[in-house]
This record gives sequence, C-alpha cells and structure tokens, in this order.
Amino acid sequence: MTGFVSQCLEQYIKTLNSVVGDLRHHLPYNMQKYGLMQYDEKFLLVQLSRSLQPNSVIVEVGSFLGSSAAIMSNANPTVDLHCFDPFEDSEPRQVDGSSIIASALGPDTPRSLSAVQALLKDFERIQLHQGYSPWSFMEWSTPIDLYFEDGLHHDPEFSANIDFWSSHLKIGGLLVIHDHRPWLKEGDYLHFPAVIDRVRALQSDSSWRYLGQVYTTAVFEKLDASNDLALRRRAYEAFVDYQRNKLRG
Repeated sequence: MTGFVSQCLEQYIKTLNSVVGDLRHHLPYNMQKYGLMQYDEKFLLVQLSRSLQPNSVIVEVGSFLGSSAAIMSNANPTVDLHCFDPFEDSEPRQVDGSSIIASALGPDTPRSLSAVQALLKDFERIQLHQGYSPWSFMEWSTPIDLYFEDGLHHDPEFSANIDFWSSHLKIGGLLVIHDHRPWLKEGDYLHFPAVIDRVRALQSDSSWRYLGQVYTTAVFEKLDASNDLALRRRAYEAFVDYQRNKLRG
C-alpha cells in the first residue's frame, strides 16, 4: 500500500464518526442486510477495496453468506476475491430474534456452498473455497494484497489463520481483523481473548503499522516480510497438532 493511500485511510478512520447521513446509501449491494457487520465497518471495506489496484488479490476467511465479499467486490470489480469457509452451519445465527440464514435463503434452506454461490452469482471474480481454514488450504502460495479475518475467533484456529494468511501478504498489504472488542468484560459472549491478544501484539510489532479501528474492525499495514517463514512454520506446526488431535478424537 502506498504512503498516500495509508494517509487517506488514516484520515478516513479519524473522520468516520463525523460522517453525516445513512451509510446505507454508500453500499449499493442489496445483500448487505445479510451480514454481521455494522454499516460503518461495511463502508470501511468499501474504502479499502477501492484502494487496491486492478487484479489485486483479497482473501476473506469466514465469509458466512458472502455479504462482506460482495460489498468489496461491488466496490472494486477489478480485484480477485477468495472466500474460505466451511459453508455449512449448525448455529441459527439469531439477530433481533430472527435467523439471518432464514432471511437470506428461506426458512427451509440450510447454509451450503451451493446456496451461497447462488447469492453471489453476479460476482464473477469471487471464488468460494469450501473447507476449514487454514487446515484445508495449506498449499496456498499466491501473494495477497488484503486479508480479511472473520472466521473462528478462538484458538488454535484464529492464531493459525493469522499466522498462515498474513505470511502470504505482500509488503504494503492490509490485514483486517473483525470482532476486536477489548472494551467488553471477560465472559461476555462477544469478548474474544485470542483476537484481543493478537491485535495487542500486532500493535507493538515493528513488522506491522497499525492504521486504526472502525468499531470492531482493526486495520494493519504489513511493513516487513522477514517473519513470514517463521509464521508459516508455526501455522504448519499447528496443523500437525490439529491432525493429531483429529486422529485421537
């Protein structure tokens, strides 16, 4: 990411709270209501996606119904967006007493790869990858321009995802982490210690530049790739442990 774009992003984050008007008008894609993000966070994704050059690569872990992927693709149709998710759900995802999945897919349609593909059929440059990240995708080697982490928020999955995917980010690439809520008390169901600990660690890591946070979404710019091999090795070690535990279970 260029210094100019970094400055624009910093200024955007500083002034976001003073933006007047309904942010929904900045989000033309009508599937936005099926996501689990606030409007200001969705608008942040719009701005980040628009900052990328044509043919840039975005990786999103934890795509749910594809709302955030669609928002980024709609904002910048020239990027390639890869979504990694099991695309199956045993949780009802209740919000305001109604199921988001039922609202998006119908009361009798479960979340599945084919169902999400149908929702995203108009977005040719979004590719869905079904599996458990990062365990199912350890052979990935393509450099990444933006990595949006919104998968499982507990370890070992969360830390393994950050280690693996951030090691493939280009220098100047963006790491975007959702659901960072350090203000919540421990024990709250939306308080995620693994996320809080990693964001704190990244803020003091000279390999990363902290650009700011919009509600629960923290943004970092990668400055140094010297730790990439160590991060990848740690992710592989976590994968080996995962396989061992799977065999034992």
